[in-house]
Amino acid sequence: MILEKTRNTIRNSFWGTIGNIVTIIFPFAVRTILIKELGSEYLGLNSLFTSILTVLNITESGVGSAIVYSMYKPLAEDNTDLICALLNFYKKIYRFMGLLILGIGCCLIPFLNYFIHGNVPADISIYILYLLYLANTAVSYWLFAYKNSILIIYQRNDINSKILIVLNVLMYCTQMLILILTRNYYMYVLVMLLFTICNNIIPAIYIKKTYPQYVCRGQISKELKTDIKTNVSGLLMTRIATITRNSFDSIIISAFLGLTAVAVYNNYYYIMNALARLLLVFTTSISAGIGNSISTNTPEKNLEDMRIINFWYIWIAGWFTVCLGCLYQPFMQIWVGKSFMLSDSVMWMCALYFLVSRVTEIQGQYFDAAGLWWLRRWYSMAEVIANIILNICLGYYFGIPGIILATIMTIFFINFLGSARIIFKNYYKHGLKAYLQEQAYYICITAGVAFTTWIICKAILFTDTTPGLYMTLFVRAIICIVIPNVLFLVIYKRTRMFRKAYPWLKHRLKITHG
Repeated sequence: MILEKTRNTIRNSFWGTIGNIVTIIFPFAVRTILIKELGSEYLGLNSLFTSILTVLNITESGVGSAIVYSMYKPLAEDNTDLICALLNFYKKIYRFMGLLILGIGCCLIPFLNYFIHGNVPADISIYILYLLYLANTAVSYWLFAYKNSILIIYQRNDINSKILIVLNVLMYCTQMLILILTRNYYMYVLVMLLFTICNNIIPAIYIKKTYPQYVCRGQISKELKTDIKTNVSGLLMTRIATITRNSFDSIIISAFLGLTAVAVYNNYYYIMNALARLLLVFTTSISAGIGNSISTNTPEKNLEDMRIINFWYIWIAGWFTVCLGCLYQPFMQIWVGKSFMLSDSVMWMCALYFLVSRVTEIQGQYFDAAGLWWLRRWYSMAEVIANIILNICLGYYFGIPGIILATIMTIFFINFLGSARIIFKNYYKHGLKAYLQEQAYYICITAGVAFTTWIICKAILFTDTTPGLYMTLFVRAIICIVIPNVLFLVIYKRTRMFRKAYPWLKHRLKITHG
C-alpha cells in the first residue's frame, strides 16, 4: 500500500508538473501576444471578469472537496453502492449550482460599470464579453465535472493532467493564432468556452470506460447528507478566504485605479501564481495519501510527518521566494517594459505575499484531511471581511501596495494563526508553540537568505539594452540556483529537523526506485 501510494504520488507529480509547465508557458505567450496585439486594457478585462467569476465559483471547491472526502471511506471498504449514491448527489448539487451561478452572474450585469475605473476598449461590449465568461464558468456544472471525483479518490490525477495537457496546448495555440490573425477578442473567449466543454466530456468518457461500476444511482442517507452539508458549510467558508484573495484584490484595483493597473498587478501575480502552481502539484499529489494517513495513523505520527514534509516544502518555497525577489524586475522589464513595472518595494511585497501564502499549505493539507473545516468557519469569515475592509481602506490611501499589505496581514494573522490553533487543539493536542517557533524560524532564515542573495544580485547589472537585460537575468538566475540552496543547506544541516527529514526523504526515494 505504501509502495502504491508513493508511486501514485510520483506519477501524479510528474504529469501534474508537465501540465503546470504547459499552463505556465502557453498562457504567458498568450498574455504577451494579447498585450502586444490588443493592449493592456484587454488583459485587464480578462483579469477583472475572471476575478468576478472566481468569487461566484467559490461554492464548487467546498462541495467537491467535502464529497470527495466522504468517498475515501466507502472506497476503502469497497462500498460501490455508496460511492454511486454520492456521485448521484454530487451531480444534482452541481446542476443546481450551475443554475445558481448563472442567475447570480446575470444579476451583476447592471453593476459592471462600477467595477471599472476609466474607459474600456471602444470595440468591446463589456456585457457581451461578461456573458461569454459567465457561460464558460457555468458550463462545467451542467456537464460531467463531478465525475473527476473518481480519479481523485483513486489517486489518478495524472489521467486528468494528460488530457489537460493536450487540450490546453491546442486551445492556447488556437487563441494565439486568433489574436495574431484576426485581433478579435470575442473569438479568443469563444475558443476558451469550446475547450472547456471538451475538457468535461473527454475525462467523462475515460472514467465511464475505466470505472464502469460507478454510475449516478441511489440515494445517500439523511445522516450522511447532513454530515456533508456541515462539511460543505465549514469548508466553503474556508475556501472563500483562499480563493477570493486575488479576486478581491483585482476587483478593488480595477474600481480604484483602472484596467491598466489591474493588468500590471496581475502580471506580477501571474508569475507568483505560476510558481505556486508548481508547488500545488506536490500538495495535490500527496493529499490522498495524507487523507489515508489521518485515517490509519496516530496524531503523533501525523504531526511528525507534517513537520518533516513542511520542512522540505518551506525550503523549496523559500528558494522560490528568493528567485522572485531577485529575478522579477529584469524579467518584467524584458517582458512588458519599464512602464508596466512596479517599484522594487512593491515587488518585494509580492514575494512576501507568495511566502506567507505557502507557509500555510502543508498545515492546510492535514487540516482538510482531518475534516476540521467547520471549526474554522468564523476565522475564515473574519479573514474575508477583514481582507475586503483593509483592501478598500489601504487601497484607497496607498494603492496597490496597500492592497497587497492587506492580503498579507489577513493571511498570516487570521488564516495561518487561526488554523494552527484549531488543528493543534482539536487533533494533535500538543505542539503548537514549537510549530509556530519553527515557522517563524523558517521565515526569518528565508528573509536572511533572500537579503544576502539580493545584495549579490544587485551587483550584477549589465547595460540597460535588451542583450544587457538578458545577460543580467541569466547571471542572476545562476546565482539564485546556487547561493540560496547552499545557504539553506549550511544553515539547516545543523538542525534537529534536518537530521530527521533527510533520512525520511532518502527512504521514500528508495521506495520510489524500488
